[in-house]
Amino acid sequence: MKNILLTTAFSFIFITTFSQVVHPMKVDDFEKKMSATKEKTILDVRTPEEFVEGHLPGA
Repeated sequence: MKNILLTTAFSFIFITTFSQVVHPMKVDDFEKKMSATKEKTILDVRTPEEFVEGHLPGA
């Protein structure tokens, strides 16, 4: 019983700590934000097939 409670508590903490909320953004707003940021990293997590369908120049 103690293991179940610990596992449940750990799972809850892990999920609430590492889950992120996605905020959709218009392309124009994204371009403005990227232009205003000197250091930036964009991580593309799509599959290779999705990448071939279209990607940013220089990616």
